[in-house]
Amino acid sequence: MRSYGFFRFQGTSGTINMNTGGGIDIPWTSVHTDGQTFVPVGTTQIRIVDTGYYEVGFNVYCTSTVTRANPTIRVRINGLDTGYLAWSYIRNSDNHNENSWTLSPVLMSLAANDVLTVQGRYTTNGGAGGCYLYSNSAAVNKAYSTLTLKRVA
Repeated sequence: MRSYGFFRFQGTSGTINMNTGGGIDIPWTSVHTDGQTFVPVGTTQIRIVDTGYYEVGFNVYCTSTVTRANPTIRVRINGLDTGYLAWSYIRNSDNHNENSWTLSPVLMSLAANDVLTVQGRYTTNGGAGGCYLYSNSAAVNKAYSTLTLKRVA
C-alpha cells in the first residue's frame, strides 16, 4: 500500500440534511492524510495530488423522522457523479430511525488535481424530507461516518 487517507464526520448530529434535491457534500475531519497523495481542501473536498488508481469507500450513518427516507450517498469527482453510490432505507417505525449507507471499496482511476467529494441527495426512491448525518461520540453507541482512500497503483 503506497498511502492512505482516513476521514470522519465529527459534526453535530441531526444538522446536515442528506435528503435535499440539490445535494449536499459531507464535511470531513481528517484523521490521517499523508499530504503527498491527497490533501483536504476546506471541509468537504479532497484534492488528489498523485495520478493513480485508488480504492475509495465510505460508511455514512444517517437518522430521520421521515417515513421511508432513502437518499443516495454518492462519490463525485470534480462535481460530477461517478456512478458509485449507496442506497439504504430508514423506516421510521418501531424505533428504526437510523441506518448506514455503505460503499465497499471501489477502484477508481484519479488524476492529479481531481477533487473528490461524497454527497447526499434526495431521489424519488424514498420519502422526501429530513435525513440527517448522525454522529455520536459517547462511549456507548459511538458512531462516526467514515471515508477511506487508498492509493494502490
